[in-house]
Amino acid sequence: MKTLEEQHQAVQERNRSTNELAELKDHMDIKDRKINVLQRKIENLEDLLKEKDNQVDMARARLSAMQAHHCSSEGALTSLEEAIGDKEKQMQQLR
Repeated sequence: MKTLEEQHQAVQERNRSTNELAELKDHMDIKDRKINVLQRKIENLEDLLKEKDNQVDMARARLSAMQAHHCSSEGALTSLEEAIGDKEKQMQQLR
């Protein structure tokens, strides 16, 4: 049979173990909350990255369209310059 002192020590040891387990559980809960916050931040950053990728794609498309328009404008300008040159030659021939 255990003595009163041994029973007291066993109760103290059990209480100490219970407190340690409670502290470990609290630390795990804190870590879990931090992980959840970081996961939400990652998700938000991934969404932001997708949005920025879409913006870059749209900007590239606009740039391509502007370049195509510029090329066709240059072609039209060249054609107009040639037509003006032809008309000037015709006017000089008429003089």
